[in-house]
Amino acid sequence: MLCEPGRIIFEPLEEATATHARRAGNARKWQTTAGFALALAVSLLSTACGSSESSSSPATGTGSPPTSSDACVVVTEDVCTVAAIPFASPGGVELAVDVYRADGGSNRPAVVLLGPGGWAYSPRDTVSGLAISLARQGLVVFVGDVRLTCTADGPLCGYHYPAPLADVHSLIQFAMSHGSEYGARAGPIGVFGLSSGAELALLAAFREAGASRPGAAVAWSAPTSFAALASHPDAGIITGYLGCDYARCPDRWRDASPIAHASGASPPTLLVSSADDPQVPATQSRALYRSLHSAGATAELDIEPGAAHAQFGPSTVNRCAEFLLRHLP
Repeated sequence: MLCEPGRIIFEPLEEATATHARRAGNARKWQTTAGFALALAVSLLSTACGSSESSSSPATGTGSPPTSSDACVVVTEDVCTVAAIPFASPGGVELAVDVYRADGGSNRPAVVLLGPGGWAYSPRDTVSGLAISLARQGLVVFVGDVRLTCTADGPLCGYHYPAPLADVHSLIQFAMSHGSEYGARAGPIGVFGLSSGAELALLAAFREAGASRPGAAVAWSAPTSFAALASHPDAGIITGYLGCDYARCPDRWRDASPIAHASGASPPTLLVSSADDPQVPATQSRALYRSLHSAGATAELDIEPGAAHAQFGPSTVNRCAEFLLRHLP
């Protein structure tokens, strides 16, 4: 995976092997100052998101989105995308989603993909390369906006938990209601998150109810227990996300922690972490895996030696895609 300021690009599978070692070394150097924000490019925030009244108002639907009759723009020889589809407007803030699918494909399982960024910086194209890779594996991938904690000027900033989770809920609802228009089949969808996006993906997987509950979840380098990270050097990022530090708001820190909502009803979950991750220790994934296993839920754990924070190679992407395809009817 190649990291550039403000953008995470997953290389095409056929190109990744030759450059993996060199780029992994560069990624580790870049990651040492990234904290939880895998793509937290603060200097670029003013162009990506901006000011708004702090709010946690629930997301609501917008007008009719583009349908399959609209052109799906080819981005590689085998994957196309329909971009900037409106899916919700919480408090008048317009949220949009990009959909990736194999060109000409239909009746494929759908997955909502949530990028990293420390809950402060995660433009849709941050995970475009990974979305293309998943689409090649036979998934229809939905990458949407989420309101954020950043402080620059613009409509997506100035928000705290639970506003981002409400936006993920709206994105899931859109993917389920309109997925067939973009080649997805009816039924439960998957959620896949990286770093801060993994926390949101897991919360959605564990807290959505009824037919809207995701059928499977994949989480890379997920913060799963905020209380266990309260003394971490980067705990201020969590405070910014939650709008309150642990000493004053322990209940909010618990409520936003996926481990607090793990149960036997949780969908099949694949947790992937680096054994040497200084940003989100692998103990976070191990603890959630134990909780899910003890509750009787289906869970798999992959701890990879030498990998950087939320950066894993083509074989891991293949495994994650296979996991989603196996568990989504």
